[in-house]
Amino acid sequence: MNLLIFSKRKLYILIILLLILSSCWTDNSITIDNYKSDNNYIKSDNKDNNYVNVKYRSTKVDINNNFVELDTSKSSFIKWAWYDESKEYMIIKLKNTNYHYCWIDRDTWNWFKNADSFGKYFNIYIKNKFDCRVWDVPNY
Repeated sequence: MNLLIFSKRKLYILIILLLILSSCWTDNSITIDNYKSDNNYIKSDNKDNNYVNVKYRSTKVDINNNFVELDTSKSSFIKWAWYDESKEYMIIKLKNTNYHYCWIDRDTWNWFKNADSFGKYFNIYIKNKFDCRVWDVPNY
């Protein structure tokens, strides 16, 4: 009799654990509309899918709002870049993380987008010079 009760307890515990786990499960499926095959974010016509998380920023940024995007597929280091000239604000994707840079003037952006190597230009002229943790971060 005790063996049967012990088995029922195990069954109840297992059911409760499964219910807890299933309630925590979220659908993180990736659609072809929002990602390239290597998981680089690309724009779509659906404005709801144009928000990106940025490290060191508390709110997401709508990259469809005034941003020009730069295809950096020739770079192994920089996966994507977006620039808003009106607020002199750049978001750049390095590996799997988006970072932001403030007070980047149009000339710096133009030199960056025309550079032979996006990574070399970024490391020399942008990194540690336009850090948004030091400068004011624009609102979106």
